[in-house]
Amino acid sequence: MEPTYASIDLETTGLNHERDAIMEIGIVRFRGDEILGKWSSLVNPGRRVPPSITELTGITQKEVDEAPELLQVRHNLTRMVKGLTLIAHSAPFDRAFLHRNGLCRANAWLDTLELASILLPTAAQYSLSALTRSLEVPNPSAAPPHRALADALMTAGLFRSLQERAEMLPYETLEEIILAGRTVEWPAVTFFENALKSVSQRALTTDPPHRRTPLYRARHHPAYAPGQALRPDDRPTPVDAGQVTAMLEADGLFANRFAHFEHRPQQVEMTHAVANALNDSHHLMVEAGTGTGKSIAYLLPAVHWAVHNEKRVVISTNTINLQDQLVTKDAPDLQQSVPFDVRTAVLKGRGNYICPRLVNTLRRTGPADTSEMQLLAKLLVWLPQTPSGERSEISLRSSGEQLAWSRLNADNAGCTAEACAHVAEGCPLYSARRSAEMAHLIIVNHALLLSDIVTGNKILPDYRHLIIDEAHHLENATTNGLSFMVDKPTIERHLAEVTRKRGVLVEVLGRCRATLPPDALAPVEDQLLHLREAAGGATQHAVVFFWEMGSFLQEHGGGESRQYSARILITQGLRIQPGWERIEIEWEAVSQRLHSMVTGLKRLEAALSDITDSYDLQDGEDLVMRIRMLRRDIADIRRNADELIFDPSDETIYWAELPVRGDRILLHAAPLQVGPLVQEHVFHQKDSVILTSATLQTSSPGCDGRSGFDYIRERLHAWEADELAVGSPFDYESSTLLYLPTDIPEPRQPGYQRLIESSLIALVTALRGRTMVLFTSYSQLRQTGNAIRGALADAGVTLYQQGEGISRQQLLESFRAAEETNSMAVLFGTRSFWEGVDIPGPALSCVVIVKLPFDVPSDPIFRARQESFENPFYEYAVPEAVLRFRQGFGRLIRAKTDRGVVVSMDKRLLTKGYGRFFLEALPRCTVQRGTIASMAKAAAAWINSATGLPVAGRE
Repeated sequence: MEPTYASIDLETTGLNHERDAIMEIGIVRFRGDEILGKWSSLVNPGRRVPPSITELTGITQKEVDEAPELLQVRHNLTRMVKGLTLIAHSAPFDRAFLHRNGLCRANAWLDTLELASILLPTAAQYSLSALTRSLEVPNPSAAPPHRALADALMTAGLFRSLQERAEMLPYETLEEIILAGRTVEWPAVTFFENALKSVSQRALTTDPPHRRTPLYRARHHPAYAPGQALRPDDRPTPVDAGQVTAMLEADGLFANRFAHFEHRPQQVEMTHAVANALNDSHHLMVEAGTGTGKSIAYLLPAVHWAVHNEKRVVISTNTINLQDQLVTKDAPDLQQSVPFDVRTAVLKGRGNYICPRLVNTLRRTGPADTSEMQLLAKLLVWLPQTPSGERSEISLRSSGEQLAWSRLNADNAGCTAEACAHVAEGCPLYSARRSAEMAHLIIVNHALLLSDIVTGNKILPDYRHLIIDEAHHLENATTNGLSFMVDKPTIERHLAEVTRKRGVLVEVLGRCRATLPPDALAPVEDQLLHLREAAGGATQHAVVFFWEMGSFLQEHGGGESRQYSARILITQGLRIQPGWERIEIEWEAVSQRLHSMVTGLKRLEAALSDITDSYDLQDGEDLVMRIRMLRRDIADIRRNADELIFDPSDETIYWAELPVRGDRILLHAAPLQVGPLVQEHVFHQKDSVILTSATLQTSSPGCDGRSGFDYIRERLHAWEADELAVGSPFDYESSTLLYLPTDIPEPRQPGYQRLIESSLIALVTALRGRTMVLFTSYSQLRQTGNAIRGALADAGVTLYQQGEGISRQQLLESFRAAEETNSMAVLFGTRSFWEGVDIPGPALSCVVIVKLPFDVPSDPIFRARQESFENPFYEYAVPEAVLRFRQGFGRLIRAKTDRGVVVSMDKRLLTKGYGRFFLEALPRCTVQRGTIASMAKAAAAWINSATGLPVAGRE
């Protein structure tokens, strides 16, 4: 007989089980498909129900005020779940609330979110509604979602569907999951044990399951791209720029092939310039305004050049969204339009690909904890079905799973061509590189481009032509790619490989004891003992070192009361302060022991190699690779931290991050200037480099006698690059109103925040939502959201707010969907929403820029770099802010038919001398100055005047 379960769901006043309270409980007892009983009750939480929770659940304050208290329903709840395993979606959430109230402590739990992430590893979303919809789980309740009983019923249905999925897994996969899970006492083992019982019972009436070695089943089977490696022409033939651009003319091939194609002179001009840059082997910077179609403008000449000359072109982007657009839309469109085959490949960083050999090593040794177990189970399901073996295909929900992935991906030092040669044909990285070798276009991201440069071009196939899209991010990408970070947990995690019971040294000892004679074993045991002693000493001194560092930083820069972590620049002036010598003494103690470990690990590595050859040590090669990886990691930590503490470079920025609470101090290092590095390793090494973006200029051409490209040219040392700016085909003057309030206080002046809040309520209500508000800090975003959420809800407007536990993509999808359902919504976002947001049509009719996006003056990188300018504010701070301001402005008009309003609520645009740089950098649009009281009416009038709708506020 199948076991009986109880699915449970709670509705609460918030997400924090320490502060918030239960306000509804729903429980469903079930066995298989049979519902055995249902119970639900509202609960008086003894506190206010936030408007956002009422909006989500429909549960009102009046309803819970009249409901029984939790103590009064305790008996019914306990009776329903006694002796049963509880099923919940995101079980840790419900369990935490119940355990805090002394409930359900004796029950076992199963989490449908965890099970779904294993059995459906490639699902796009894991919310209860998304999973039940994708699995076509019937909804037995007429109640809306986010009510406890309705969600408990859906959870029961989802659980049953997941049981069926598990029972379809191969017998040996289930068996391996169970055996591995038992070693770490993984709670989900019982779920897979029941699935195996069902499979076994069915097999008794049919054919017995075919038993195979589990390692055989979980292999990645790559889909290799056809073709052969390119054979570059030593004497390249120039492409006919006129012939290429003719394809984009009003009567050209694209117009005849694609029904919605629009002829854009700006696109033609850019295409011609890119073709000439490739032909003549020179560098080029192109700013292409929104709507230009710059992707096709560089792809079209690039494919002609690459195919005709058998010379690959590398295209680098900053965001995954643009990379996906190039791969799934632009490149296929191009292939339809040219009379030759174009091979395109996407290559990502090594950390994006799973290493089959490291996975098989984990399967032999077993998981060290439940996080590794969760990932192992997921991999056993995923590997036989994945076409690419890429990280983007699989969901890694927790930091523990992400850490486990880092031990198993191809960026691990144990993953080498030599060690993995026997599994190369099933290796995702090998497959991706093979495709890249044969490709005319290789699409990468900036991080991989920089990794290739750092490693001396050992990642990408040889190339001489490079197109960098989203080039305004290249400086930051270079900075991040060459940065270093270390903290106490990082050091302890590496040292734990030597000291913990399931670490690599314990495994080495076990293998050696099972293989070596006593006389050969003794030296190995001595080496392991010395390594443990060094690791133990390093761990103890690391604790003291970070305590000393924390005390020093609190005294010299982080002691004031603050809401956020402090980022403290470590300068020569700071190093001479009293107390720094104690930091040096403690790090010296850590460094000496790390050096001893590196030396000991190197000797152990050599000894294990000899033992493997002489005694056929089981998994000897894997153990050698793991020791080598650990040695390199510890050596890197020691080298970089030694430099930070003892021997700082004038070309490097050093800083520490001090948290508000806790003791996790982070130490960082980053290059001071990246321009010389980009010049040396990019511009000087490639025949043609093309930089493009919608925002490369920081001023209007000719402003103060300077080129608008001067700032980006200086930052990247792009001294030899030609420049071209092609404007947008959009008519901003008739489509876009820029409204500048004249009577709002400047930021930090009295009354500023209050006016922001009241004016946003009026504006969003007048526009019936359809507004995105861009902030420069989370604190102001949260303060504003908390202040006006209730008023917006009263007006029927839903507030979607970044930082509330919802992903960026989910926020954007929900905001877009509001227009389709004729509901009203406003979206609050910070830095990541200033670019990469593409919402054409009336769904986004207004963008509000609350403050000018200046860098935080205390940011260590900003502080260090500004010292290289004579006038750092105007030469560095203002140009950086102008680029971001232009990006925010560009979120509004995404198509020729779009119409809308941009509101800048920072009066400094009008009162400060630098304000003109921001305004002059924008496309020529309609500008209106007016009072804050008139803003909502003016915005509504502008938008509605094009639609014929009545203007809000007009009689």
